[in-house]
Amino acid sequence: MKKIITFFFLFYLSVIYPQSWKVMTEPQITGYLNDIYMVDDKEGWLVGNGGLIIHTTDGFQTFEVQVSNVPTKNLMKVFFVSKNEGWIGTDKGSLLKTIDGGKTWTESDFSKVKPANFGFSAFSSLYFVDKNLGFWVAGKSRNEFIFKTIDGGNSWSIKDSLIVTSGTSFWTDIRFYDSLKGVVVGDDKGVQKYTTNGGESWIAGDGVVYSPFRNSTVRYLSENELVCLGEGNEFNQLLLPIFKSTNGGKNWVEKTNPADKVYDRVKDIYFKDNLNGVAVGNNGFSKMFVYKTSDGGETWQASTANFSAGFIALEGYGNIVFALGTNSHIFKSNNLGTTWTQLSIKSPASFTDLAFVGKNGFAINLNGDFYFSNNDGVHWQMISTTGIWNAGALNFVNETTGILLKENRHILKTTDRGITWTTVADPVKFSAQSKVGGLSMVNQNIGYAWLSQDVYANYYIYKTIDGGATWSQVYNDPAGAGYISGNLIFFSANQGIMAGPRFKVGNIFNYWLKVSTDGGTTWMDATIVGKPPNVVVNSFNDASLIDENTAVAVSNKAIYKTINKGLTWNYINHGVTETDSSFSSVAFQGQKGVILLSSGDILLTADGGATWIKNSDGRSKNLNNVAINSLGNPVFTSSNGYIHSYELISGIESCVDNITSNYLLFQNYPNPFNPTTRIEFSIPFESKIKLEVYDLLGQKVATLFNGIKPAGQFKFDFVAAHLSTGIYIYRLTTPTQILSRKMIFLK
Repeated sequence: MKKIITFFFLFYLSVIYPQSWKVMTEPQITGYLNDIYMVDDKEGWLVGNGGLIIHTTDGFQTFEVQVSNVPTKNLMKVFFVSKNEGWIGTDKGSLLKTIDGGKTWTESDFSKVKPANFGFSAFSSLYFVDKNLGFWVAGKSRNEFIFKTIDGGNSWSIKDSLIVTSGTSFWTDIRFYDSLKGVVVGDDKGVQKYTTNGGESWIAGDGVVYSPFRNSTVRYLSENELVCLGEGNEFNQLLLPIFKSTNGGKNWVEKTNPADKVYDRVKDIYFKDNLNGVAVGNNGFSKMFVYKTSDGGETWQASTANFSAGFIALEGYGNIVFALGTNSHIFKSNNLGTTWTQLSIKSPASFTDLAFVGKNGFAINLNGDFYFSNNDGVHWQMISTTGIWNAGALNFVNETTGILLKENRHILKTTDRGITWTTVADPVKFSAQSKVGGLSMVNQNIGYAWLSQDVYANYYIYKTIDGGATWSQVYNDPAGAGYISGNLIFFSANQGIMAGPRFKVGNIFNYWLKVSTDGGTTWMDATIVGKPPNVVVNSFNDASLIDENTAVAVSNKAIYKTINKGLTWNYINHGVTETDSSFSSVAFQGQKGVILLSSGDILLTADGGATWIKNSDGRSKNLNNVAINSLGNPVFTSSNGYIHSYELISGIESCVDNITSNYLLFQNYPNPFNPTTRIEFSIPFESKIKLEVYDLLGQKVATLFNGIKPAGQFKFDFVAAHLSTGIYIYRLTTPTQILSRKMIFLK
């Protein structure tokens, strides 16, 4: 009888959770980018890890992935002398070259040039004076070299080296005014040099007093005038270093203004002329930093941009400036960095929270990009950005109204399902230890936020009684656990729990599992019962509400359940063997629940957590959060910008309540592909459309759709097995415009 019952239960679970994984949305740029180069205000290239090359001809409104043929190498720097001829430097000390605008790339062999038995691990800078004369700086810790070519990169020779016997030291930027005059700058005093004979020999400059780890970026303003900025450090109170030379780099004068108290880290500089320039960077965390000058670098004005991503690279053309941000975000300014807009491109940033109300799904990533779905997570759009500070916890009280808790106690509210966001609690002064603990909206009016402020162990509870319009502090414990993690749940207007990290008092470890019965004003220890003696209570990673009395919390490899609003918790023997990683996220909808393990395994239950089964199909998907949609199917976010569903989805999927106001044709994925790729498009109202595929000769090779579609977002899987390897154009014809993109088919 026992075997029959077990079989029936497993069959029941297999019906609830169809045994198939599907990608619901993916980043449009799947890798992490390192550098940008624009040949004008429209055409440019981005390069990144895993051999990633991105090319645009319309300012990144659309773009294509070019084939580098070096998928195991990280591409660090890119430089073009024309729309056809350019070079890319890799972290392994090699160069890629193109003479056809990136359609094809060839890699240079440096085995005969580099020192014997030398392995490269850093590529610091790349600069070409013209199509023949070029320089690059690369090496490894304590050993760097300046390479020179006079034949467009066909052959190279070493012209100087930076070798230290202790500590670390790097050259970080090389620039030339013309074929004779150039400078190289670095991260330590005494490494700045200049040349007057085309890089054949290099002479040390004077007057630079950098401390270690203050990486420098340099630009020419005129033949003899240069500006060099580096990195400050807010932890060590090191001011942002600014130096200027008026004699070609022979001598440098410090322009840093101590009164400005700027400690941020400049990553790149652009000057449109000899007076007006902009430098960008970050503060080491999530704050964008902008530094502008209008007097040739004599004085600078600092500002921050309202985005939660640091700047890492910069390119400009007149007043138009493009900046590359962390997690492959792309930004544009039309006024030399005074104001910025983020380009609407799905990035590989890690998602931090996920929620469903009815058929509407809501997701937020670390950099505050907000995603929306109105069909149970089948399709997702990135519809807004939520501004500065890293995003943490997300709660929606109905299908349109939601609250977002960010770091530094920044709380925002939306009433239009995330299209716009309003700050309802101003952020506190920046601290790297002002983190998110959890957010719980009990109903339309009452909600609670748990966070650390100033230091990790300084715990606060804030409360709203007017639907998130205002928040007031109701609790503070300056002796919380040594960090903040886990989750906050309220069962009713007054009773809730904090499930947080393990902490140590003397030689004894305690667990942070607190319960409040008076609206968060006071907290007491909750009780765990039934735990075997050999099971150690580790940090709680997440908790999920089942009903007004019941919840489940998960820690390292253990499950705990309460049926009395968090006063006592019963240890659950899940009975699943080989759970070799931490239980990181849990979600319930009624009696159906899912636990996500850090390995990517999932545990499934259909009886409120009494019994569980394991599925390992999610491994290697980088899953990090889970929620359950209105159909009872689990939906997962990932740490690299994907959203997955554990269900079978096929064919064209529509999103009939889409909020787009334009015709949109998205980049196919994957690209390159073999033999199947997905093409997506969006239309703002009912329209007659055609979706077709052409080869480069203009011959039509496929018609994917020709007819009338309602407003919404659609996706189609195109199978190209019958075609030859090559580049193809897919085209969306609408009543008002024709949209097209390139895709690459590789057999």
